[in-house]
Amino acid sequence: MRAPALHFACGIGVRSDEDALLSGLLEYFSAWHTPAVQPEWWVSCESNAGRYAELGRRLAPLSSRTRPVFVLDTETVHQPTWWLDGATVAFDERCECYYLLAEDRITVLTHPGAARARLGLLRVVRELICSAARSDTRLDLHAAAVEIDGRGVVACGPKRTGKSSLLCQLLSSGQARYVANDRVRIVEHDTALIARGIPTVVRLRPLTLDTFPALRAKVAAPPASGGADSPAAPAAAVDVSVTPARLCALLGAAACLEAPLAVVLHPRIVPEGPAWSLRELSRREALASLSAAIYGQARTEPTVFEARLAPWAPLNATEQAEAIADLASRVPQYLCALGPGAYAESPAALVADVQALCRGT
Repeated sequence: MRAPALHFACGIGVRSDEDALLSGLLEYFSAWHTPAVQPEWWVSCESNAGRYAELGRRLAPLSSRTRPVFVLDTETVHQPTWWLDGATVAFDERCECYYLLAEDRITVLTHPGAARARLGLLRVVRELICSAARSDTRLDLHAAAVEIDGRGVVACGPKRTGKSSLLCQLLSSGQARYVANDRVRIVEHDTALIARGIPTVVRLRPLTLDTFPALRAKVAAPPASGGADSPAAPAAAVDVSVTPARLCALLGAAACLEAPLAVVLHPRIVPEGPAWSLRELSRREALASLSAAIYGQARTEPTVFEARLAPWAPLNATEQAEAIADLASRVPQYLCALGPGAYAESPAALVADVQALCRGT
């Protein structure tokens, strides 16, 4: 009997006998779920203690090569890899998973006691989606994004610039739909630029939870499903991780995969001044800020997944600079200064200001 399966955009399918793994995956990739699309690549997740141990014994005497496996916001994760029985094998010690990449399928092999196997599967599916969609990506930004009135609003910048708090404020208005919390790809469709969200874990920092007491109270209550992403009582100085689906549920917001890009905000936390202020950036300022918001690091080698799915070439610095300049010239860029009282007022007021920017009024 064939294992239950999920079908995702870009021709990726996932099979597993463990319903909890599939339901957890769907919490991250619900916007990418396309049941009617027949997958070109299959990922099978298998939890088998015997096979896991046997593979470890077979690999032990062989020489390994360290290669890039996953791309994160500020680093590329390298792991030991081997060539065995016609497949590339990578070992993820943190998640206690082997990733076996054969000609037409990928297997995530773990064991029943692996607490982080779900994270390993999440990263594999995300890497495959990103690899398959690489050809139509203009820019990969460290950014959050929402859709308001059919228009995409991106908030980009490095860590701790206020993206997550700004995202929560907009979503809590009831007028915004979630697109992304940490990674946004800018793609071109016909003549329009599109903001497309890439699913990531949502990390709610202590400052964000302090800013939104109602959100903190909801996070402290475990979800009805008993999901493992939210501790029963988050400590005051500890980040809390939730899925995109749970963040939307906590804030009463819907989600979507992408939206036509209308405006790019560059949030900055400031120690004094009005609750918030919006100022259009000069071209020079916009170019510098966008350059600082590029997701990931420059690489000279593809990940093991990129090498399998599509032809790969290192990112051309000139092409990236041209894409940044094109974005800066085609889409309005605004500094969003967030003062101490930025979230004391109703979120409707901030949404109204952002809507005006989208309309160009």
